Amino acid sequence: MKEIPVLRGQDALLSIVTVCKNNLSGLSATWESIKNQNAPLQWIIVDGDSSDGTKRFLAKRSEPFIRQISEPDAGLYDAMNKGLRMSTGEYVLFLNAGDRLANDYVAEQILRKASEHHQPGFLYGDAWEYQPDNNHLVKKKARSHKMIWYGMFTHHQAMVYRRNLLTELSYRQEFKIGADYAFTIEVLERCQGHIVYWPEPICIFEQGGVSSVHSHTGEQDQWEIRKTIMKMPLYQRALVHMLHRLALLLKSKLPILYKRMRYSYAKPYSGLRHHHDQK
Repeated sequence: MKEIPVLRGQDALLSIVTVCKNNLSGLSATWESIKNQNAPLQWIIVDGDSSDGTKRFLAKRSEPFIRQISEPDAGLYDAMNKGLRMSTGEYVLFLNAGDRLANDYVAEQILRKASEHHQPGFLYGDAWEYQPDNNHLVKKKARSHKMIWYGMFTHHQAMVYRRNLLTELSYRQEFKIGADYAFTIEVLERCQGHIVYWPEPICIFEQGGVSSVHSHTGEQDQWEIRKTIMKMPLYQRALVHMLHRLALLLKSKLPILYKRMRYSYAKPYSGLRHHHDQK
C-alpha cells in the first residue's frame, strides 16, 4: 500500500477549518483531537475576536501547520468563508470549535480512502453524536447523498470537499442556518458523480449548535434552498416538509423507536465536556 507522506502546513493534503467565538473550552477540545493526527494536514482557526482567553490560547500555538486569524466577522458563515479562502489543502473539512475528529487516525484514513478512489470530489462518512445526559456516544449512520433533497444526509463535520471544486463557491450568507445545506448541494452538482461514502465515523458532534436552537429558521432556509437552488416544485417541497413533520413527531412521541432507527451503536465517552460553540 502506498504510504502517505506526513506533510504539514502549506504542503498539507487536508485543511481542517475551525471557526469559533468565545468558546475556549470547545476550541481546546478540538485541538486535542487534531494535534495527534498522523496525517498531512493544516489547521485553520478563524476566531471572531473572542474575549474569553481564546486569543491567548492562539498566541501559544506556534506549530507550523496552524494558520489563524482573530478579527470581527459577520457571523458563522462569513467566518467559514474566510477559512475556506485561507485553506491550501487538496481537501477541506469544516470542524467547528467543540467538535472533534472521531479518533487519532481518521485524517490519515480519509486521505487514504480518497487515494484509493482516485481523488473523488466529495467524501462523507458517519458521525458520533455526544449525548450529555448519559455521557455516551451514539453512532449516527449517514443517509445516501442521493437523499440530499430531504436535507443534510450526515453532519457537515463528516463531509470532506475537494478544494478545486470550490472555486468561486462560498457559503451563502442570506441563509442564516441553512448555508451549509446550500453549499453541499452546489458541491455535489460539481462532482459529476465522483462521490465516495466511507461507512465509518469521521467526527464527534456535540448537540446544541445554532441549527438545533433555531430549527424554525433552518426549516425556512431549507424551503427556500429547495425552491431556488434545487428548483423543486411546490408539491415536492410540501411533501418533504410533511416528511420532516412526521419525523419530528416520531422523535417526540416515540423517542426509543426513533433512536433505534437512527442510531446503531452506543458507547461511554471519556472526553472533555464543555459548552458548545455559541457563534
